[in-house]
Amino acid sequence: INGFQARPAANGKVYAVIAEHDPGVSNWLDTGGYNRGAMLGRWNGADTSPMPAIVKTPLAELRRHLPTDTPQITPAQRGEQIAALRRAQHRRFGY
Repeated sequence: INGFQARPAANGKVYAVIAEHDPGVSNWLDTGGYNRGAMLGRWNGADTSPMPAIVKTPLAELRRHLPTDTPQITPAQRGEQIAALRRAQHRRFGY
């Protein structure tokens, strides 16, 4: 997700969830079936370079680690979110 796609919480921070299955929150990063990988952060044009904090937690306990105002995403909303990303890729790469 990038600065246009990410939905920050009321406190201004962005909370992303890396999970194999859709956890029903807006800033979900799909593992694509991989159980290992690398993560990269970029802060283009930012005033600061915040250090991300990573917490591994069971999915059943996820909401305890997120702000209470973290919105739920329904399967229909997720489908539209994915469709919008695909449309943007098609426009960008011309296919």
